[in-house]
Amino acid sequence: MSTTTEDVMRLMGDLFGISIESLTPESSSEAVETWDSLNHLKLCMKLEEIYGVQIDMELIPELSTVQKIADFLDLADKLKKT
Repeated sequence: MSTTTEDVMRLMGDLFGISIESLTPESSSEAVETWDSLNHLKLCMKLEEIYGVQIDMELIPELSTVQKIADFLDLADKLKKT
């Protein structure tokens, strides 16, 4: 598991009030009870703040699993470095 994935899981645990042990890279909004639309927006805003990224409104629904979020952040980081 990548550091980014673990960071996302820690952040989600804090924001959603759940233990990070209950999360996996495959965890999705359908499987996590407290991952509702409002918390999803809060998560995206916190990711923008922490990682210095801009998440387009069209992309927000696509960030539907822990791994998809981590992959987005890793790609954004690579693009910043080029």
